[in-house]
Amino acid sequence: MEYPESPSLKSYCKKSDKPRTNALIIRLLGKSIGYKMLCTRVETLWGLQDEFDVIDLGNNYFLFKFSSQEDCAMVYSGGPWVIMDYYLTVRKWEPDFKASEAFETTTTVWVWFPELPIEYFQEKVFYTIAKQLGKPMMIDLTTTMATRGRFARVCIKVDLRKPFCPKFVLGKKSYNIEYESIHSFCFHCGKVDHQKELCRFKAEPNVRVD
Repeated sequence: MEYPESPSLKSYCKKSDKPRTNALIIRLLGKSIGYKMLCTRVETLWGLQDEFDVIDLGNNYFLFKFSSQEDCAMVYSGGPWVIMDYYLTVRKWEPDFKASEAFETTTTVWVWFPELPIEYFQEKVFYTIAKQLGKPMMIDLTTTMATRGRFARVCIKVDLRKPFCPKFVLGKKSYNIEYESIHSFCFHCGKVDHQKELCRFKAEPNVRVD
């Protein structure tokens, strides 16, 4: 059923651009969090220079309005941000945002490559592997220094609409991929909304790195 738009509402209810400046929409991926707890946690996590205001948009979404453009830019481009071992998703404010119909498309995560042979601990190799999984953002310093050779750790922006790959092939061997702080990841099909025991999908093929 279609509902007619009232001419009077259309003429009097004008959109405001006020929230758009220095505003971000924040959500804790995979877990609910209260308003007060979120504000307390991000104050410690972000270490902002100026004040901010928060509006609860419902459905675990929160609008953050920053007093400082620098703070807003740091939160948007920084991270990954983790609270209680769950990622904070960060997106720019958008007009006509409706929390009950919103969904996440991307997030930044830490990815591990356990047991990767030490001869492959090169920035070029890490980025080549990471590009098959998403958009590489940065490499863990201890990885670049090869001081902890039991794993390689890379920060990647991933598309949540696509399956996560559980393994990659390098040479004649396959290696596991571990997604840090992702709690509902299926190692059968690569999706993040269920675990392997409840999977109803076909497994995705491994990524091959040449």
